[in-house]
Amino acid sequence: MDPIKPLVIPHTESLRRKPDYYWPGTQHYDQYGRLLDLMSRPALNLHALMTLINNHREVECRLNQDDPEDDHHTSTEVGVKRRLATSATSSTSHTSIRGGRGKHRKVLDEHAHNGVIVGRSAYPFIPHQPNASALACTLGPSCSFLPAFHWSVDISFVRQAEIGDDHVDDASAETLGWLQEEEDVISLVKSLREGAGATVMNLGSFYSTQYRGHNVAITGDLRSGEGGPTVDPWLFLFPKVEWPDGLHSEELHNYGIQNSNIHADFLLGCRALQETGHARIDTNLEMHVLPQGSYDPALDMPFRLRAKFSLSLVVPNVYEPIPADRSRRPLGASEGLRRRMTALLGDVPLGRSLSSKLSMPGHDDVGDVTIPFFFGVLRPAPQVASGVDDAMQPDALNPTLLPFQRRTVAWMLNREGKDMMPNGKVVPRSQSSSSEDTLLLWEKIVIGGKELFFNRLSSMVRPDPPEPHSALGGILAEEPGLGKTIECIALMLLNPAPERNPTQKRWDPEAKLYVKEIKTTLVITPPSLAQQWVDELSAHAPSLKVLVYDGWSKVKVPITEAAAEEEREKRRATASRNNRRAKGSEDDVLDWCTYVNQFDVCVTTYNILRLDMVVARAPPKRPRRQDVTYSNLERPRSPLVMCEWYRVIMDEVQMMGAGKSEEMVSLVPRLSSFAVSGTPAKAQVADLIRVLRFLRVDDAVGSTQAWQLFLKHGFKDQFAAFFQHYAVRTLKSAVNDELTIPQQRRYLVGIDLGPVERQVYDQVLEESLAELGLDARGVATYEGWQSDAGVLRNVLRRLRGICTHPQVGQLQRQGDKLAKTSALKSMSEVLEALRDQHWRCLMDDRKAKIQSLVRLAQLQQHCQDDRVRYQQALNHLLAAENEVNELITEVQAAIAQHHQKGEALKKAAQALRESRKQNLVDQSQPLASHKGKEKEVGRELSPFSDDGDEDEVEDRGLPNNPAGEEHRTKRHGLQQRLRECWMILHRVKFLQGDVYHVLGPSLSEQENTCYTAAETLRRDLLKCR
Repeated sequence: MDPIKPLVIPHTESLRRKPDYYWPGTQHYDQYGRLLDLMSRPALNLHALMTLINNHREVECRLNQDDPEDDHHTSTEVGVKRRLATSATSSTSHTSIRGGRGKHRKVLDEHAHNGVIVGRSAYPFIPHQPNASALACTLGPSCSFLPAFHWSVDISFVRQAEIGDDHVDDASAETLGWLQEEEDVISLVKSLREGAGATVMNLGSFYSTQYRGHNVAITGDLRSGEGGPTVDPWLFLFPKVEWPDGLHSEELHNYGIQNSNIHADFLLGCRALQETGHARIDTNLEMHVLPQGSYDPALDMPFRLRAKFSLSLVVPNVYEPIPADRSRRPLGASEGLRRRMTALLGDVPLGRSLSSKLSMPGHDDVGDVTIPFFFGVLRPAPQVASGVDDAMQPDALNPTLLPFQRRTVAWMLNREGKDMMPNGKVVPRSQSSSSEDTLLLWEKIVIGGKELFFNRLSSMVRPDPPEPHSALGGILAEEPGLGKTIECIALMLLNPAPERNPTQKRWDPEAKLYVKEIKTTLVITPPSLAQQWVDELSAHAPSLKVLVYDGWSKVKVPITEAAAEEEREKRRATASRNNRRAKGSEDDVLDWCTYVNQFDVCVTTYNILRLDMVVARAPPKRPRRQDVTYSNLERPRSPLVMCEWYRVIMDEVQMMGAGKSEEMVSLVPRLSSFAVSGTPAKAQVADLIRVLRFLRVDDAVGSTQAWQLFLKHGFKDQFAAFFQHYAVRTLKSAVNDELTIPQQRRYLVGIDLGPVERQVYDQVLEESLAELGLDARGVATYEGWQSDAGVLRNVLRRLRGICTHPQVGQLQRQGDKLAKTSALKSMSEVLEALRDQHWRCLMDDRKAKIQSLVRLAQLQQHCQDDRVRYQQALNHLLAAENEVNELITEVQAAIAQHHQKGEALKKAAQALRESRKQNLVDQSQPLASHKGKEKEVGRELSPFSDDGDEDEVEDRGLPNNPAGEEHRTKRHGLQQRLRECWMILHRVKFLQGDVYHVLGPSLSEQENTCYTAAETLRRDLLKCR
């Protein structure tokens, strides 16, 4: 790779610009905090420049006086030259500097030396920054520096004044002494050209800093001659440097970079990286004397300044993460800066890997990773080597694998670190193919001629290639119906592990115990698919022995070796007492690991994982007191974590979810892992991190912040390459020629809806049209209407469900406790539910009407222009009272009717209870040993509750089943509705009393009556609260 060419930035500055040109309306202060009456020209400090030139000429004169043939003196003089060129002080100058007249110049503490006007506070105070040599000292002697990038700023200066108040014309320049300063510098440069003929003069290093948003070059303390006053260290202004990678600020968020000022100026970014100890900036200033005829003497200065910058990486700091205490910025901002800077120095694009082979429509569209993008980047298994295709068909597998299934099985075999030979022999994967994992998420870069390895996701740099990831397995994401189960069974048959046995064990850091190797494959599946796996294994691979694991409490063998030995001792003792061989030899007692190793496959479910979680975790370590003997309190661990499974297959992995299942899966020791699902990321792409944790490759991505960054648009290429490596997906459309599935046909069957079904359907159709933005005719209700595919899909699904049964997703509302989905209802029950629902809606509307009347009465009293406003308010309140009394009467009637239904339920429940108790007594009479268990059995078989523990007497005797629960819920709802009605009536009576009071003493009796009624209602409400 060719080295990066140095960047040269041309720039032109005017010496006649006032400070207001750069900092409009800004006040400036000296180092003592005093306000500057007049700040010198910001573009270039000519006094400092002349001092530097004279220092350089002094060094040249000293060197010319010494013997050039003396090697010792020569090296010494060179050191003197270097030291003086960058020194903070200067001794006696052999060349005088012509000073200006300084007429009318106003500066604080102004005084003259050798005819030169020097203002101690002519420039604002800027604290000196640590230079590169000081930084090198703090880094230690073990650090080295790797040159990475060079750039320079060529600054030309003009004397021409531009039109405006922020520029100085020739007359003002002469008054301020600026014109004389320019003439002095021109004379000095002319003497340099005519004397030594030097065209380039090295003026030494400088410090770069910022003053109020502008880059400033400053130097150490300079003196304008022996014993002379100090010259201000301000040298010149130079422009900001655009980042050479050409990225716009609005693009940075696509790469997880926080936009800030360090990304607006490349030099600021370099300084920020230097603060972290990962880089160093070296500077050097050169003055280039322009030849005669190359400039206009009336308008231009006869020289050009070249500010040279060199950025070096600090080794080995650059290989380490950025310490949080070394950066003044948030750690995320520092990492983003490091990522961008490394990509620039390594000459690689920040957002596209050089090795990416991604070619997918829509990849260049701006946007983060989505579910369609994830499925779009997955690819089918690659072609197998010549002669291996036939070997991928296991002899013990009854069905014949299709060609694409053989390719997928070969990929799965390869992900387990094995290769299939043409002769049918499975061998370990070759080292060359194993090295493909090495540069996943890493890429080679060259900085300063040194080959490095860069991870754009973590921003890490390392000098040697990373080790290949040791996790085996992957994601089998075949489209549903393409035989994922058959492919997994074929893998079990092709790659068994007969050499694995429980005598070999190792320490597992996840489970925190010693685990024993076994040859068994653990299949974890949803409960509804567990039996299907057992049936598929029995039908397609009858040679595989299958065990169904139902939880640690139902294991039929001792779980630990200690428990197995204890059982053997019991059998020996029994055989010894009976002087005969006990039933079952002691050799038949196997611990769990030895027992399960006899099987090829063990099937369990996600529910069992959650139940085993309580015994899967390692017991917490608690502090114990000294000189105290503790008994052995070790509890048994889950059998699933006590052995290292050969492989673990997670079927329908998207159903694993978070919480106990995810944690339990992380604890299960295994050699390889396969996540099997046609939709491994069904809800959102972020859920894929759980799949990566199961595969134990999440550490390749890094922290949660790195995972969020992985989903950004700028990392789509790496996201695609990563999942193309760990996942495979075959689509039916891609293998149509290889499929033997019959053509699918759809039949549309029309049905006649009954009255109840038609009522529900029409009601939902009306709501759905409104949700879609359509009127009853199906016409858009506003201009520019567009259909929402997601809403339309849900609406059609809902309407189709009603055609199946009105209860399917229609009668229940969110938060409606009266809706039960445990069983489908008959049409009469659906009709009753509709009546209840409509009655509740009617009651709510009537209550809202009453509350509106009360609100209207309150507002009526504030209508100052209406003389009879209080009488009208009273009329509204009287109407509200009549309405609420009618509402109370109807609710009370509903409660009474509901009470009658409850009594009927109680009688039916009591009859059934007595009948079952009699049956239990009849069955228990012949069994004397069961007398003490009669009540217990009765409680287990009875679905009713009659224990007198209910909070209210009304609930006693109700059946403890869905009907009884529904009755309780409805009764509580009716009582709450009645209470709300009483509260509204209390408010109405109280407001009536207020109105009677305003209408005058003649209505005091009505006033007292209303207040008394309101007080009575208040007390009753407090009693039943």
